[in-house]
Amino acid sequence: EMRAQQLLWQCLLVACAILLVVVRAHLPPHTVMTPLGPRPQQCVHHAEPSETVKSVHGGVQVLDAWGNVTRFVPAKPECVDNAHALMRRRWAAVHYAVVPEVDGWLDNVFYSVGDPTTFGKFTANYTVCPGKPSETGQYLYYFIGLTNWNDEETILQPVLAWEKNEWTFSSWNCCPSGQSWQGTTISGLEPGDTYYGDIILSDGRAIITSLALGKSSVLSVSQNNRKFQWADSTLEVYYADNCKSFPQGPFTFSDIGIYDDDLKELTAQWTTPLGTMCKGRMSTSATKVTITHN
Repeated sequence: EMRAQQLLWQCLLVACAILLVVVRAHLPPHTVMTPLGPRPQQCVHHAEPSETVKSVHGGVQVLDAWGNVTRFVPAKPECVDNAHALMRRRWAAVHYAVVPEVDGWLDNVFYSVGDPTTFGKFTANYTVCPGKPSETGQYLYYFIGLTNWNDEETILQPVLAWEKNEWTFSSWNCCPSGQSWQGTTISGLEPGDTYYGDIILSDGRAIITSLALGKSSVLSVSQNNRKFQWADSTLEVYYADNCKSFPQGPFTFSDIGIYDDDLKELTAQWTTPLGTMCKGRMSTSATKVTITHN
């Protein structure tokens, strides 16, 4: 009888472990993973390279290359509420080191400027970690980003991601009218290789570009008088619940260039990074940021 009870408990423990892996590796129904976190699928949209996303009263217009409105995506209350909740969480994680779970902004440094200065260009090479994670089911987002704090908060990001067991690169903007917008996704990136991302603000538009393997992901967003005065280099993680979730070796942002709206080059004065889980650490200089775990 004692032996039978032990076997029963062992079976229950194995079943629980399997269940945890399954739950961790799968998003809830009707949910899409994004660099801000899991979002209702009706809140995530795609734009073509020739289109421009423009926030207007009541939603978002999509303009063609000639400035004609080709579609209108109305704001949905559930999307606005979800975006606000995720942004409040991000603000707490970045500014107050409040991270209730692993999920969210994990490794981050930022550089901000005040009036009258605003950013006009942010560029970097992205060198992928030399080793892949040995765990599956997690989402890792490495990016440089520009954020405005005036008017409707939004972030511009060329995002290199580990998702669905591969490295990808794509341009993102979150969250005009509570919506996440994404350019095309480039798949098949290789460990140890170097790719390029930039954000350029000109003529009332922000153009986010991710370049890899001879392909580009381009997302154009109307600036809408937003003042982008906050730059960051970040690793954001979801469903990473142990050290095997992280790749071996450093991820590197190099040849970083930050410019004001007159395209005068600035010297980034990054905040002091904090140590995080799994021996997480960041090293910084004005033109280079590395993120390492394990």
